[in-house]
Amino acid sequence: MKLQKKLFLFLIVIAFKNYSESKDINVDLNLISFIKFSDGLGQIPISFISTLHKDIHINFVNSREFWLWPADLPVYITDIISKTKKINEIKPKSISIYTDTLDVYSEEYLQKQNQIKFSYSLVEGTRVPVAWVERLNKHFDGVLVGDEYLVDVYKSSGVKIPIFVLPIALNLDVFLKQEKRKSTNPIFTFGFSAGFGESKNHKLLVQAFCEEFAYEKNVVKLKLHGRQGHYYEEVKKCVESYPNFNIELLYQTFSRQEYIEFLLSLDSYVILSKGEGFSITPRESLALGLPTIVSNNTCQKTICNSGFVYSVKSDIKEPHITVDQTTFGFDFNCEIKDARRALREVYNNYEYYSELAQKGRHWANQYSIESMRNKYLNLVKPKKIVFGKHNIISKNFFMTSSKELYKKYMELYK
Repeated sequence: MKLQKKLFLFLIVIAFKNYSESKDINVDLNLISFIKFSDGLGQIPISFISTLHKDIHINFVNSREFWLWPADLPVYITDIISKTKKINEIKPKSISIYTDTLDVYSEEYLQKQNQIKFSYSLVEGTRVPVAWVERLNKHFDGVLVGDEYLVDVYKSSGVKIPIFVLPIALNLDVFLKQEKRKSTNPIFTFGFSAGFGESKNHKLLVQAFCEEFAYEKNVVKLKLHGRQGHYYEEVKKCVESYPNFNIELLYQTFSRQEYIEFLLSLDSYVILSKGEGFSITPRESLALGLPTIVSNNTCQKTICNSGFVYSVKSDIKEPHITVDQTTFGFDFNCEIKDARRALREVYNNYEYYSELAQKGRHWANQYSIESMRNKYLNLVKPKKIVFGKHNIISKNFFMTSSKELYKKYMELYK
């Protein structure tokens, strides 16, 4: 009889997919991060808090001694980060997400064994640093990446833990609410905003702009914005080598409102970056309905494949230069002729690309906070926890192929 019972239970397991439904449990999410609106990494915790603050209890742990607290952050965010906790105050059984670079991390945090620990990790090239791979495999239960492109990058670099795609949730409301502009600026204005780093390709954009519009200097303008960056002086010299062109170089940290006003001042947004780990600004540009030019490489392939931007061929391999000036993996550059062609095409056929961008606003909306909410919830407080062949965070369930991670979730939600 006992044998028959065991056989019956075995058949039940085979016949039905393994999953658990979480109940209304008071979940703690620990965000080990730093807040800085003007920085891509610094925006990730803002995304998590904005998306989840109504549904779960969030603990914030500052991962750096320095951090920016912009005055224009919503009250609910400043309230959470004002109660910043220390590592030793984190509950043993909880979910923690570390969003800072893996070059900056807390040994004390990583050694806590009873948490479910994720790293939200992004790289802009084709390889993950060896030290990062070791830390991920040793200390974390899973890694979250912003784009499908990065799954193979992390796997091929040696990451063994489950890899989940979870795009950065963006506050797009202010852009989506803007009406379509009726006309261009009296002086047609291209623009780009990014930190002054070599991989952002400011110099190529300046060169392409000046060569293409050499005989139309009075009808076009280029606005380049960036905050801190070791490459600023190089960009400045490049701009100064074209003294007769209308190029505005803005070297400052924007507030949220200043950044919005910058985008609103443009007729077309251009990003010719050599590599991106997600790429926020062209999604915001599309949400605004702004004709957008994007280099077709790394994670920006997703944006180019949408069909709502002008895609610039970008397949020239170059060594990826890290912050400490070492090389690791590859970036992808554009031909100057292709960049020139893109600027000319959008300038000459503005109405067509303006209509294309209007259609792209719906596509961009999938990355809004409201659209991403259920996916974020199913990471932290899943409707269903599934043990399966893949690692997926969907709007309806959380699936993992890791027995260890599945077991941790089951214990947390038992």
